[in-house]
Amino acid sequence: MADRLIRHAVGVLLFCAMAQPARSAPDPLCGALHRTLLPGKGADWRLKDILPDAVEASEMPAPPDAAHLMPDDSSFTLRYYHLVEGRLGALQRVAGTLHCAETRFVSGNDGHLQPMPYPAGIRKSPCWDDTLWLGRVRGVPYVVEDERGAGDRARALRASGWRNGRWTPVCHVKESYAVRLEAETSGCRAGAPCNELARTALELAQAAQRDREHRIGPWQQDRTDNFGTDHPTLPVFGVPPINGYTTMYAPVSSDRAIDGQRYRMTVGGGMIGWRIYPGWLVRVTQLDADGHETPVAGYQFARRPDTITSLTIAP
Repeated sequence: MADRLIRHAVGVLLFCAMAQPARSAPDPLCGALHRTLLPGKGADWRLKDILPDAVEASEMPAPPDAAHLMPDDSSFTLRYYHLVEGRLGALQRVAGTLHCAETRFVSGNDGHLQPMPYPAGIRKSPCWDDTLWLGRVRGVPYVVEDERGAGDRARALRASGWRNGRWTPVCHVKESYAVRLEAETSGCRAGAPCNELARTALELAQAAQRDREHRIGPWQQDRTDNFGTDHPTLPVFGVPPINGYTTMYAPVSSDRAIDGQRYRMTVGGGMIGWRIYPGWLVRVTQLDADGHETPVAGYQFARRPDTITSLTIAP
């Protein structure tokens, strides 16, 4: 009797074990990021920097029949990326000054392309600072959407791999980070106290950054739809500012006495049309006895992601 009960119990356990749905293998990219990324590490990482086996897809000439899947004209740049021989490739059509990259996945070789499904949860047309990474990690094809503008001091990535003829559920990476200011260009008129002006300009930019972080959370966005009407320009002495950002918005001025002279230091954001400079511009003018201003220096400080302050990784 006892033997029959034991055999029955074992049979039930085996049946239950066989009836359990098979668990999918852990996502190799998501698992690797779990093991590699940690708060306190550098926030401005790239896949190839932290995963040596990540291989980015190379751009190749578009197959002859690509146009019927993604029509091309003079206003677009058509690109093709090969991921898996004969089975998976990607067409990208890049357009406009926002550099929006519309992406479609295809299969086939020798000019016979067929449309493939797009991974759920990945945007088809990221723009500006947001990009799609196409390549392989440990032999598995991946598309990784890198949203660097997810917040004022935040970054979000979404990754999906092509396994067993389908896209895997998206792996989500969310990080917020501290910011450091980095001098990009500076110019100062000969004869001015340039070292002291540069030091003071950095202090003002750092104070402006602290105020920004007090007003705007890491995952919030700065409102830049009201630039006002006061747009001083950055003086250029020698090297022009990176990307030509010389127009300032939301300027704040203060006067300083340096080496017996009065200077007006103005710190603000930088812009070209709708484009916003990710940093601070500092304009310096010398004041005469009547308050007239003469430009003497201009400084440009970029905001750079420094170290990760918070991190979540979830499939």
